[in-house]
Amino acid sequence: MREVTLCVVAAYLVTMVYYHVLPSADWVIWHKVSIDGQGLAPLQYRWLSFMIPELISRVGINITDAYMIERFIFTSVALFFFGKAACIANGQNGFYFFSFYVLSLAVYYAAATLPVIQPSEEINLAFFSVGLFMLVSKVNIFWWPLFIAAGAINKDTVGFFIPYILVYEVMSGREGLKLYISLALSSMAFASVYISLRWLYGTEREYAGGFIQIDHNIRYLVNHPFDSVGFILPSLFALVLSLLLWKKTPRYMKAYIPTIILFTIGHFTISRIDEFRTYSALAVVTIPYMLYMMMAGQDVTNKRSMKAA
Repeated sequence: MREVTLCVVAAYLVTMVYYHVLPSADWVIWHKVSIDGQGLAPLQYRWLSFMIPELISRVGINITDAYMIERFIFTSVALFFFGKAACIANGQNGFYFFSFYVLSLAVYYAAATLPVIQPSEEINLAFFSVGLFMLVSKVNIFWWPLFIAAGAINKDTVGFFIPYILVYEVMSGREGLKLYISLALSSMAFASVYISLRWLYGTEREYAGGFIQIDHNIRYLVNHPFDSVGFILPSLFALVLSLLLWKKTPRYMKAYIPTIILFTIGHFTISRIDEFRTYSALAVVTIPYMLYMMMAGQDVTNKRSMKAA
């Protein structure tokens, strides 16, 4: 019960930070544009992010509050499963470690709050947190196609989780025909959702902020190195650290390296690093790793469970 309470309180505080940053009137306009199918790419294709608030609003709640409720619920879910997954992955038990991880992600995500509307991010954060929990908990692999399909309805970033599942399971010695069938079905499910949403809304629409952002990101790194920490920390720093300390790096982080590389290259190309909430999907795995290494890589409670993860 303490764990749930902590996550709920932390999620509420994160939501309130955001609530006071963005004017409520913007939500009404954004929602109407999305429901009418007139949104910019790729925001229009993030169907789940605006349909959940639409359903919530139908019980008499105004649309701004509906989006805040969505943000609060999925942030709570994300923090809870993230805390559980981090403890399992690092072989640590107890409320102290759970709290340490949860509050670290909450602070990072609160710092990523910007006066822009991106309701898909909390849902995406929840999917990555639940996904990590499923992976280190050794869930039945045939749940993955459903997981990937559901996540893709919200945001196609969940597709980066497929190579993570593959590498992690292979490194864990659990490769086999069932795994390959499951991941093939997952890839098909992802492609089906991806294509269906673009067929439904059409692809002839302006891309929000412009498509290629490489020049902007390079200038931002050079001119604002301190402000770039939110991008550097969960991506480049974690990647270099894991390679330098390869022998001490846990399996769940080693398996994530291909995903970090693909994710960072892709998002550095088409999204702005100053809007680093996007990199929270990487932070779900890299924050537990960096905190674990900061604690000298010592498994103080259960070394066997660390090896298992």
